[in-house]
Amino acid sequence: MYDVIIMDISDPSGKNISPPSDFRQSEFLQSLKSILRPAGMSIINTIVPDNSKLDSVLKEFNKVFDVLYLAKAEEELNHVVYAMNIDFKKDKQNEQEIVIVEPEKLMGRKELDISFKQIVKGLSTKWDPTMNIESYCSSISLKYPQINANPLQMTNAVMTKNNEEFTNRTKELYLDDKEKVTKEKRKKKKNKN
Repeated sequence: MYDVIIMDISDPSGKNISPPSDFRQSEFLQSLKSILRPAGMSIINTIVPDNSKLDSVLKEFNKVFDVLYLAKAEEELNHVVYAMNIDFKKDKQNEQEIVIVEPEKLMGRKELDISFKQIVKGLSTKWDPTMNIESYCSSISLKYPQINANPLQMTNAVMTKNNEEFTNRTKELYLDDKEKVTKEKRKKKKNKN
């Protein structure tokens, strides 16, 4: 079992997404995950020449890894994906699969900072001293699970604390209200005719 696996596989032409599609398939990612210790991570250097396709690439990784952090490399096309070997419970709501997120399994910005700095200190002379660690850490953001979503956007994640679920149902409530208002308008229009 490994704590960290680094994957840096580029398309030789530089025109296509890296890593190539074979290394983004669920079967391959599942094999990769199976040799990581619990809470271990795979660090994947990703190059997406067309930034509009980045979300679809992340969704491919998210099919296997429930927790993904993302950092953009300074002045490069590269995005570094931190795929964590953390599994959340899954459930179904309204025929849609949802992820039940336990917040204690997610690393906050401060913890991420401290952890990264400890790793770098251990590397001493092997680390590039020109890299601004604080700046790099501040660019790392949680991409999956999507828990800080727009309130009118359906999300595939439900938060849970002490086995009590809570979720943002704003969009569902909005759509319910909209449907009621629309029915009322139709009813009034029908009555006028």
